[in-house]
This record gives sequence, structure tokens and C-alpha cells, in this order.
Amino acid sequence: MAARSPDEVRVIGAELRRRLPRPRWTRVAIAGASMILIAVGWNLVRAPRRFPSEPASESSIELRQHLSRCRSFSAVELGVEPDWERAASACEKALDRDPIHFEANSLFKRIKLEQQAFEHYASAQKALARLKPEEALDLFAKIPAASFYHRKASPLVAEAREGVKKHAREDCGKYFRARLWSAALSRCEKYMAVACQDMSREQLVAPPGHKLSLSGPIRRREWRPRDETYLTFLRVRARMRPREATWVCPESATLSHTDMGLDAREEVRNEFQRRFPNESMVDALLSYWEGNASDAIVFLQKVREDPGRSELHAAADDLRKQISLVDHLFKAGESALQAEDPERAKEPFEEVLQYDRSVMGDLCDRRPSFFGRNIRQDMASHSYQRGRYWADRADARRACRIWKLGAQFYRGNLQLLQALRYCTEKGRELLHSARRCSDLAEVLELSVAGDGLSEEVQEKRAALECP
Repeated sequence: MAARSPDEVRVIGAELRRRLPRPRWTRVAIAGASMILIAVGWNLVRAPRRFPSEPASESSIELRQHLSRCRSFSAVELGVEPDWERAASACEKALDRDPIHFEANSLFKRIKLEQQAFEHYASAQKALARLKPEEALDLFAKIPAASFYHRKASPLVAEAREGVKKHAREDCGKYFRARLWSAALSRCEKYMAVACQDMSREQLVAPPGHKLSLSGPIRRREWRPRDETYLTFLRVRARMRPREATWVCPESATLSHTDMGLDAREEVRNEFQRRFPNESMVDALLSYWEGNASDAIVFLQKVREDPGRSELHAAADDLRKQISLVDHLFKAGESALQAEDPERAKEPFEEVLQYDRSVMGDLCDRRPSFFGRNIRQDMASHSYQRGRYWADRADARRACRIWKLGAQFYRGNLQLLQALRYCTEKGRELLHSARRCSDLAEVLELSVAGDGLSEEVQEKRAALECP
């Protein structure tokens, strides 16, 4: 039927109103219908014709061409060095045609990160060639973990680390023997900052219930490090800085051999590809692993909106729900930590770790996600600080309760482990002075798993004939 003009529609509406009965509600209905007919007719007249076979516009064709060039010049899988300048130029041209294009924005953001990373990588290579491993290591540390060059730098980082360790160890021993204490302290500390990254907790701190001994024969419940340079460092430090807090190995993803020596990102991607053949699902999980929950949700939404991937819709919906909950609960836990309340952060963080294990699968422990890794480390560091607050106010029971909470999440924080040793020592003092059964309850509150205090309390209970 041919479309009618607005005037024809208006005439038809008037004729309908004249012929039909005139109750009030009917007049109102007819008036409304007339307005709708007029609007529809006017839109039909004004609407441009669209045909399914209409060719794509010149702008959309150019957009696709620029995106294709951007992908090609920034590809790192082709075995040749990417051309970041040409890739950035192509992406900028794509964004000129569509400023909110998701892929173009994502590519441009990554290219800018890689350009900066490449500058650090090239400068570090030159420093290594000039036999300046310390300068090279500082430059490698500036390369973001998400960068292509972070993985490419792995063998060079290992070379720089060994160079720093060798020179610093030699200087440490030389200055120590010459009694140049200040120079010895600086070089010994430089050695340990690198070497400790590959040391286990047992190599760096005394076991629970033991004290550090720097000289003389080692007695019962005393401990001494086996690394001679570490022992030299602790002796010099005790001489130069006797009142400073216990030394703690600095955390560094760049200095750590385990993080740089293995291509973690590639390993994670391969594992996700085994779980899901769809590239968007893999990109979603990889974004989640790197801590970009919002990007992960966008990728999953793309899968959900693709009718050709109906077999993945249920999995995408489930992952999207879990990742949304992780993002929400993680922020709640971090807010609690910002308010210096690790005890309030415990519940949301425990929920996050449950969902995180479901999302990450077998990778959860081997290659922890941004969320899993940060929750454990943040809970340990914030619990240490909050426990120290109560310890300074002579509330050892509350301090130790918070420290033990932090250790439930992560036992790799050396300050926290030293604090737990204080709990053991304090508990043992109370145990030796206990004269009544009621005194033993506080000892148990101070005891730490593995320190032997619980067993000693049982022996004391038997000696006191406690019920």
C-alpha cells in the first residue's frame, strides 16, 4: 500500500471522528489515535529508503583498512620487530573516523605502552653492552609486566642480575674485611636486594620459635643464615643500624627470577586456549588475569551477543557474573584496608578468592591472577601495620590475632613473619610465668601454628593438673 501524505492522514482522522459515537472516553481515544496516525505518516514520508544490499560507506571501508594496518604493524607474533610508530599512526587515523571504536582504542593504548617499554628495553641493552648491569636492571624494572618486552627481556634480566650479584658480593666481602662499614653495608644490601628474590622463606628468616644468632655457637632454638654474604650483611647492619627494624626482602617482579624467567602471560594464554577455543573468551580471561575486570566483561558480552556461539553463552554468562562479583568484592575489601581494618576485609576477600579459583582453574596457584596475588600481599602488609598499631599500645593479644589473620592469606611477608615470632616469644614468656590454669588461655591466643607452644601448653596443663 502506498504511503499517505500527512494531509491525507489528517483528513481520514477527521472523517473517523465525525462518523463514530461521541462519548467522552471515545473522543479522547480517537484524538490519540489520530495523532499517532499523523506521526507515523509523517515519518514514512521523511524516512530515507534503506536496502539490505546498500554498499558500505567509504568511511567504514577506510576504518577497516586503518585497523588492519594497525594490527599488522603492532603484531608481535610474526617473528619481526613491530613498527610501533606506523602502528600508532594507523590507529590514530582509525580513531579520527570512529573516536569510540573499542578495538582501535584498545590497540592504541597498548601501542603507547609498548613504545615506552621499547625505549627502556633498548637503553637497558646498551647499558649491558657497556658492562653496567645495575643501570640495566634499573631500566628493565621500568618495563610494565603486561608488555611484550617484559617477556623478551627475560634472558637479559637474568644476565644483569648475575652481574649485579657478582660485583656486589665481591665488594661486600672486600669492604667488610677492610672494616669500611658504610661501604660494606651499601654493597651487601645491594647484593641481598637481588639475591633474596630467589631465596625461600626458610633461607631468610628464623623459623617460628627461633632467634637469630649472628656469632658464636648456635644453641637450641637459635638460627643463622647459610648464605655467607647475607650473614655478613646482617652483621654489618647490626653494627651500623642496631635500632632499625628487621630487614625485609624488597618485593620486585623484575628482580625475581621466577617471574621473569618464565613467559607467564604466554603460559596463561595457552592454558585458557585449552579451555575455550573462542578468542574472545581467551581475551576475557587474560584481561581478568591482568586485573582488567571491565575489559573482561566487555569481551564476554561480545560472546553472549554472537548467536553463532550459542554453545558458549552459558559459560560466558557464568564467567561474567563471577568476574563482576570479584570486581565488586575486591573493591569492598580494598576499601576496608584503606580504613585500616583488615578484619573487616577478611570476608569479602575470602569470597573473592573462592570466585577467583573458579575463574582461574588450575592456574590459580601456579599463576595467580592480579586479584588473588594482590589480596594475599595486601592483607599481609596491612595486617602487619594494623597489628603493630596495637602492639605499640601494649595489646599483644589483639596484635597477634591480626597478624595471624594476615598470615592466613600470605606467609611470604617477612615483616609479618617476624611479628609472629614476637607472638611466640611473648607467649613463651607468659607460659613460663603461668601459675594458674586460667593463665594458659592467653598463651594459646599468642601461639602460632608450628611454633610448638600448643604442645607446651598441654604439658603445662598436665603439670598444673588443669581440668
